[in-house]
Amino acid sequence: MKRLVVVRHAKAEKTQFGQTDFDRELTNQGKIDARQVASRLQSENVLPELIISSPSSRAYQTAKILGDVFGIDKKQIVRKILLYDDIETKKVIALLKEEAKHADTVFLVGHNPVLQRMIYELTSDFHGHLCTSGVAVMDFEVERWTQIMRSKGELVLFETPLDVNSVNENKPGL
Repeated sequence: MKRLVVVRHAKAEKTQFGQTDFDRELTNQGKIDARQVASRLQSENVLPELIISSPSSRAYQTAKILGDVFGIDKKQIVRKILLYDDIETKKVIALLKEEAKHADTVFLVGHNPVLQRMIYELTSDFHGHLCTSGVAVMDFEVERWTQIMRSKGELVLFETPLDVNSVNENKPGL
C-alpha cells in the first residue's frame, strides 16, 4: 500500500511591496495551525517517511514545522520547484516515482489549486476545499507509485485547522 498525504501550506502573509509571491512567509497563526495539524496526524499515526515540498518560503516553512513535529531533519525534506508550478497530477506521480522509491508514506507540501485538483482526480469521494494547513490522506492499494490511477485512491482522512481545533475543544481536560 502507498499513502499520499497532501498538505497545503499554512496561512501566509500578504505580499508586501517589492516582495514576490514565492518569498511570502507564514503568519504566526499559520505556524500554530501547521503544528496543530501535524500533531493531529501524529495522533492518528499518519507518519511521513519522506516530505517533499515546494521551495516557496511558506511551503518550506510548513514542511519544516511538519518535520519538527515528526522528528525529521530539515535536510531530509526534498524541495522541488515542480510543486510551486501549476502541474498535472501525472507529473506529481512521476515525481513520486523518482523521489520516493523506498517510501510508502509521502507528504507533499504545496499550493492550490494544484493540490486540491489532484485530490479530486485521485479520489472519487473528495468534495471539499483544501484551505491553508488543510490535509488529505489518501491510500492506494498498489505496490509502486507508478501504479496510482485516477479515482482509485481512498480518502481516509481530511482535516482542516478548524476540524483540529474542534477535536481539541471536545477532549476532556483541554
